[in-house]
Amino acid sequence: MTRIVSVFFAFIVGLISINAQISLPSNITWEKITCYKYNKENKNKERSAIYAPQLYQSDEYISVQSEFNDYDNVHIIITNAQSVIVKDEFINVITGDENLYYIGDLNSGDYNIMLETDDLILVGNFII
Repeated sequence: MTRIVSVFFAFIVGLISINAQISLPSNITWEKITCYKYNKENKNKERSAIYAPQLYQSDEYISVQSEFNDYDNVHIIITNAQSVIVKDEFINVITGDENLYYIGDLNSGDYNIMLETDDLILVGNFII
């Protein structure tokens, strides 16, 4: 009987944690960046589903939010309206963390962002 109760409790906790939302710092106004996702062809896939991180923008930061996976060496490239690369760096994305990337040094204008992991590429645009 205790085994059944333990399994039921683990099931309920699992459901609650799946529906948990990642919270962003509340004192900053965040806007979601709509991105197109492109899956990379990888012949040695370990999992069938690929969960894409979500990108959010504030005046000074881009937040890369991941609910399910950590990503090492995420390549972020930001280009301006003339397709000139203005930022080109690598960051690590940790599940449930804010994963902030500083954009406060960019001038006002339209920008494209490309985020590349081992499994996928996200492409979106934002305005400062």
